[in-house]
Amino acid sequence: IRTRESGSLVAAGPARKDILKLRRAGVGYKQVADAARLSISVIRRILYGGSRHCRAATRDRILAVDTSAAADHALVD
Repeated sequence: IRTRESGSLVAAGPARKDILKLRRAGVGYKQVADAARLSISVIRRILYGGSRHCRAATRDRILAVDTSAAADHALVD
C-alpha cells in the first residue's frame, strides 16, 4: 500500500462500515454513490467485499456522505 497521496490505496474497511451505517439510517448504496460522485459499481465492490483496498480519495468521498443523502420515502436497497 502506498503512502497517503491522492491516488494512494487504503483499506476499504472504514468505507464499507460507513456505507453499512448509512444503509441502516435509510441511505441506499445508489444514493451513497450519487452523493459521493462515484459509480454504483465502485460502491457495490467496496460494500460486498470485492475490493479490500480503495483509493484514499474514494474513501474520503464515501466518509463525507451523511444521512441527508437519503431519498424521501425511498426503499433501501
